[in-house]
Amino acid sequence: MLSRIVRFLFSASRAWGTRCDETDESRVIENGRQAISRGEFRLAEDLLTQIPNQPIRHIEVLHLLGIVFNRTGRSGRAAEILSSARELAPDHEGVFRQLAIARLAQCDLGGHLRQALDVLSARLDSAAPTAEVQTLLEACMSMPGRGDLPATARSEIGFLLGVALLSLGEDCAELCSRALWGAEEPGSEYIEFDLRTPIIEYCRKLGLPWKAFDDVRLGAIRRDPDPAAPAITSFVCALPDGMVLGTSFIPATQTGHAFAEQCIHNPDKLQWKNAAEVLDMVRLACRSRLLASSSGTDHYEGRHLLIGNSENFAHWLLNHLPRLRLAEEMPALRDASVVVGEDIRPSHLQCLMRAGIAAENIVYLRRGRIATFGELWVPSLLFCGISGGRGIGSELYWSSELLSFIRRRLKLDFSATPTRRIFISRKTARWRRLLNEAEVVAMLDRFGFEAVDPGAMSLDEQIRLAAESQIIVGPLGAGIYFFLLAPEGTPVVELKYDTKGVMDFNWALAEALHQPHHVIIGESQPTDPDILKRDFTVLPERVREVVERALDSLGPRK
Repeated sequence: MLSRIVRFLFSASRAWGTRCDETDESRVIENGRQAISRGEFRLAEDLLTQIPNQPIRHIEVLHLLGIVFNRTGRSGRAAEILSSARELAPDHEGVFRQLAIARLAQCDLGGHLRQALDVLSARLDSAAPTAEVQTLLEACMSMPGRGDLPATARSEIGFLLGVALLSLGEDCAELCSRALWGAEEPGSEYIEFDLRTPIIEYCRKLGLPWKAFDDVRLGAIRRDPDPAAPAITSFVCALPDGMVLGTSFIPATQTGHAFAEQCIHNPDKLQWKNAAEVLDMVRLACRSRLLASSSGTDHYEGRHLLIGNSENFAHWLLNHLPRLRLAEEMPALRDASVVVGEDIRPSHLQCLMRAGIAAENIVYLRRGRIATFGELWVPSLLFCGISGGRGIGSELYWSSELLSFIRRRLKLDFSATPTRRIFISRKTARWRRLLNEAEVVAMLDRFGFEAVDPGAMSLDEQIRLAAESQIIVGPLGAGIYFFLLAPEGTPVVELKYDTKGVMDFNWALAEALHQPHHVIIGESQPTDPDILKRDFTVLPERVREVVERALDSLGPRK
């Protein structure tokens, strides 16, 4: 059929000049376009095959035929004719989109994704692609054909297709969910939220209580600070009948708004391919919308303060616990119950107890369920990522106020003279292990170091040991943040590898605590595709040199 169409288009070119003028030609093209818009694809095909294919001049004919072939399940024919059209007009946006759709349709995505593809294809007939759709289309241009697509690529296509559908602004929660996972979850309810309105703006428009803290502002963590860079204001906002999306701790409203900026550590996580694995209830997200999956709703009466939690001790100390700092200045929140997740770790609970929070005032959210509150108060994070959409760059922002708060509320006592030399072990960690740790520990043993695993200790044990620490050495990871509990002036020797600037901020924390910070860069091994999960080695001799220098700097304390 396709070869007949192509031959006819070329052979009819001369006859066309004697039968039709440009007005007739334009009329046929317009009639074909209208037939497509009505879903009359057979009529559109008959009309368009009457027009000769003269390069460039009739590129729109090929484009419209590509739409017809795509919408009638002939993706192979569409790809062939649109590839020819792309050679004639590489910058033709319609040809680009239809060719990408044709290649996507040739991938073995399954019947449930076919429906999602049909929605996307129909929408693209008349709509300019969003950034998410453009990403999908560009990926489709290089996709292999049917039967050649590995499972990992098919999963990625499903994710991109779901995000693209979500970005179109249509009610397609079910399709998006299927695009990501390929099947429904029994008993789940899919809900879409708008991410575009900042929480302060939302409260301001609705006249809800909120407070900004001009004395607690966040600045970018940069080695070369820009004096002209704007500071970010901290805040506390009240949401009557507010919601929290499970243990993602994303606050939301009954009106369908959700808030990620300054409310979770990294709002960019929402758009990660594994967002559903790292953020509870999150199924898919684009820049403007979030798709969540809930197995039910739990309601809590009264006033509540959102704290949240993380399995990681460093994230707990830096992101979540300091929210209490902002609540200190709000008399209305003194008796509010604090909201954490059911998976909070014992040592993190001990932090709350030590900070003066009574056990009966702690609410534990259940995973996979929406929590609603009579009155939900949401403090911003004092250490968080800020997306680049605000014109200030995508990077980490923080306030050193969180360090003084942690040390004050945890009632740290530095009256004793520190004498112990500590090596933080990561030999039981899931990733970022120091492969030659035994060799490094053996070398440090000559200097009187003891190897410890803070994760195996209670909070009180960690606090006592940190107060007695004269020097701390350890690999990059949750354990190294033991130094946040140590006295000022305690040298910190951090062992790591080149992470391309990711997680490069411990120097700023140590600097704020007046702790000399030393970094030893080792060599990573290809143990994981994620640059932050690779095991590595360091040169023991290099560690010895730095440790000796750090100890010498202590003077009489040595």
